[in-house]
Amino acid sequence: MMMELAGIGWAPDASGVILHLGAGHGEDLAALQALPAARIVLVEPNLDCHAALAGAARRDARIEILPAAICGAEDAPPRAPLHLRNITAQSSLRAPSATLRALFPALRETGAPDVDLLGIDALLDRLDLAPGGPALLVLDTPGEGGEILARLIATGAIERFGHLLLCLPQQALHEGETPAPDALAAAQRAGYRVLSQDLDDPDFPRYLLQRDADLADARKGLRDAQAQLAETRKALEAARVQATERQAALDARSTQLADMEKRAKTAEGAWGQRDAEAKALQAQKDARIAQLAEELTETRKALEAARVQATERQAALDARSTQLADMEKRAKTAEGAWGQRDAEAKALQAERDARIAQLTQDLTETRKALEAARAQATERQAALDARSTQLADMEKRAKTAEGAWGQRDAEAKALQAQKDARIAQLAEELTETRKALEAAR
Repeated sequence: MMMELAGIGWAPDASGVILHLGAGHGEDLAALQALPAARIVLVEPNLDCHAALAGAARRDARIEILPAAICGAEDAPPRAPLHLRNITAQSSLRAPSATLRALFPALRETGAPDVDLLGIDALLDRLDLAPGGPALLVLDTPGEGGEILARLIATGAIERFGHLLLCLPQQALHEGETPAPDALAAAQRAGYRVLSQDLDDPDFPRYLLQRDADLADARKGLRDAQAQLAETRKALEAARVQATERQAALDARSTQLADMEKRAKTAEGAWGQRDAEAKALQAQKDARIAQLAEELTETRKALEAARVQATERQAALDARSTQLADMEKRAKTAEGAWGQRDAEAKALQAERDARIAQLTQDLTETRKALEAARAQATERQAALDARSTQLADMEKRAKTAEGAWGQRDAEAKALQAQKDARIAQLAEELTETRKALEAAR
């Protein structure tokens, strides 16, 4: 490791900070102690390694030991099983991959104790590293190194460290592990450049990187611009979605308005048809009322003619009765005075009988005429009742039409009032006609 750290170049009074994740038994501790660091934090979850670390800490006050496993999760559980293996350097929170088993066929698990677990965010908060000073992060956590690095880059906490020492496998040796090439590329995108590398073991390369402030700032600016672009695109997409939704709402509203217009036209057509029907119905009612009025007038004329004829015949009958009475009186007087005139009296009686028969016949004919007039009045009354029923049905249809034409309500009510008044008048006149017929009888 001495070759790897030679390029750091801290000043003798730098008072830097070293954070070593996965310190193990302290194999690299001597090289770290050689740096002008004021604080050396050794993080190691395997308690079997702590005896060697504790001895070093007793000899060097700069050393702090933290017995915990570290991961890159944002919300890490408080504890997790640590899979201890007979090759201590391959102990991990994760299960081994087929590549690791092929690389070390004799690898086996020796235990899985639960250990304290911290996310990298929580660890940095606990250590309270002073910003601005030189700092070195040694990342040697089998299975977790790539995830920890990604979290540091995502949160910007990577900028606290001027140097990185990445100890990652060339291939993924644990489930979900990030191999060295991918992690190295991520660090370079974050503004770090390679100072030195140790490829003595090609399966486990080591890279020492230094933060290039200008490059890091430029890349940070690029990331910020990309983030702004992403936000702009997101806002644009949201605006596009909103525009699409509003267009859809407008189309739906247009469709609704078109449907309403269509329905309105249909309703107008229906109302026009009903208006025509109402007018036709009104015309039928008016015609029927006129017809009934004409029939009533004719009935009145017939009744008046029958009344005049009956009056004339009654007058003639009265006159003839008076004449007959006078003749009978004269006949009786003549009988008392002149018996010889018996034949004349008999002739006069015969004439009287004949006249009475004729008057009786005339009276019979008059009664038949009256009966015919009464039958005609009855028939016309039946016709009037039928017409009244028809008018009631027409009134019902008119009321149905009135439900569809609210605007014609006043006109319909006035028409109904006129119709009711006319029917009442016709009924009154018919009653008078019946009374006249009854009186004539």
